[in-house]
Amino acid sequence: MSHTVCTSASGIEKMLTHNNWFDTNLRQRFVNKSVDLSCIINPYQFKSMSFDEATDFTCQQLSDMNKQIFVSFSGGYDSEYALRSLHRNSIVATPIIVKCGQTDELKYAYETCKQLRLEPVILEISENHFLDFFEEHVISKFDSIGYNSVYNMIAAEYVSKINNSILVSGNHFLSDGFKLITDEEIFFVYDWDFYTDYFLSTPININFFIYNIEMVYSAIPNEKITWAMFKHKKFKLKVRDKMRYRYTDEAQKKINGLIKRIKYPNKKIEIIWARKQFFDFFEKHKEI
Repeated sequence: MSHTVCTSASGIEKMLTHNNWFDTNLRQRFVNKSVDLSCIINPYQFKSMSFDEATDFTCQQLSDMNKQIFVSFSGGYDSEYALRSLHRNSIVATPIIVKCGQTDELKYAYETCKQLRLEPVILEISENHFLDFFEEHVISKFDSIGYNSVYNMIAAEYVSKINNSILVSGNHFLSDGFKLITDEEIFFVYDWDFYTDYFLSTPININFFIYNIEMVYSAIPNEKITWAMFKHKKFKLKVRDKMRYRYTDEAQKKINGLIKRIKYPNKKIEIIWARKQFFDFFEKHKEI
């Protein structure tokens, strides 16, 4: 794994972020499948906030858009925190649950919706639909392996047909599970986290934890604990490991077969930031 310095640049058809502060070069994959992942960062002067303050700040920014808000809700830590935060700020948001394969996270999704008295949109798809979507929108467009991103992309496709609406997703720069946080690896960028931001002609997806620098900066780990414990402390949710989707043996075999069709399997699909690297890049833009 390499540590790559992120660069500043300008571009078109950007991801939806505050002041267009963050983007990637993934659109280039549509014409050149061998392109390595890179970040495009245009920092703005931001205010240092606590994680809770930055959460409320982000919720208010989303509310100020005056759009119908949907949340791509897997039942995992991240999407649950986004949904609960919007609800706590009295912002109407409709969860979307995409069902295919099996995952223990779905029980958390249903329990959370019940607790918050929210009626989710449930999109149940077949494994054949999943495989066709993976081939058409991930393999063909991005030449990469992130098949579990299909769920978020299908939610985005649904929302794209509803006027004046946005989808909120739980993508972030953090890691997951019981891996220990180190100074050399505090933030992670993977190409599959951003397929949803590019596969539609008009971007509608907002990554809750990346939307503004205030949120990203507030989530800098300052303890050498596991990522699961870090999220438990920040999110105030029960500790649980990252849960993976499970498919039938036949479907998994077909997924593996599609992955073998990737034309450039050695291109860079991840970027890792070290603590010093992150601070050197952003600290000069923080308000005093």
